[in-house]
Amino acid sequence: MVIPSLPWELESEILSRVPPTSVKQLRFTCKRWNALFKDYKFIKNHLCKAATQMVLKKDKSVYSFSFDFHGIHNRYDQLITFTGKLLSLKDSEDVEIYKTFHCEGLLLCTTKDNRLVVWNPCTGQTRWIQSRLPINSYTEYQTCFLGYGNKNKSCYSFKILRFTDYYHQTERVGSDDEDLKGNSYWLDSDVFNPESEHYLVNFILRFDFTTERFERLSLPSQSDDSEAGEVISHWVLSVVREEKLALLSQNFVYYSPLEMKIWMTNTKADEVKDLSWSKFFFFLSQNFH
Repeated sequence: MVIPSLPWELESEILSRVPPTSVKQLRFTCKRWNALFKDYKFIKNHLCKAATQMVLKKDKSVYSFSFDFHGIHNRYDQLITFTGKLLSLKDSEDVEIYKTFHCEGLLLCTTKDNRLVVWNPCTGQTRWIQSRLPINSYTEYQTCFLGYGNKNKSCYSFKILRFTDYYHQTERVGSDDEDLKGNSYWLDSDVFNPESEHYLVNFILRFDFTTERFERLSLPSQSDDSEAGEVISHWVLSVVREEKLALLSQNFVYYSPLEMKIWMTNTKADEVKDLSWSKFFFFLSQNFH
């Protein structure tokens, strides 16, 4: 008995609903499926149908959860599924995580003893990175980012940026870091406020993993916020549709209403030498004290 072949469109649609761990096992079933799993359109379609993944850092550990909003049953207790926890490859004990950084679904983690490990929350795979630099006790001053230099979507060549700032506290480097097409973006500062004893964020720093160079990018102009009183600006950096950057700013002026703004870049962030911004949203709270 010969099993009839399914139309290629239907076969591709069925495979797009297969969980990522099973897709990995099916790669070697046939050459056609292996080529399909590397196709960018299939990957995008697969991600749209897949359950939403979330990574949570809690109590020095990292967990992964799955949120399935595509089911037919309206039962919230079945929507959330625990999918994994980052463990040690050697003895399966918990790994004490200090900081986490992400890029293209991979998570780069620094441990309390200053080691590096890359974790794929979808497949559960981990890989410990052997650093060329000697292990020291300055973990709190070290920052790491994960990116890639080549733009070949079928096979990324990942790189790790690691640097240490001995002369400034870690708050100088912005806590928000974003990955956009293999490059890292984060908030930074070279302005110190002696009154508050804090660095004030005044630019975005980009590291290009292709050229392996740092680039300083502009924040939105704040000339219209030069009112009387002390202004404490809080910035949150984010990526929009994998092509533009967005900024949330909260300006606190004592004895004045709370101002909240959302800015968005006018062009794709990876195609320009510097950024130009447009105000996308403005909110003014009259009940702030």
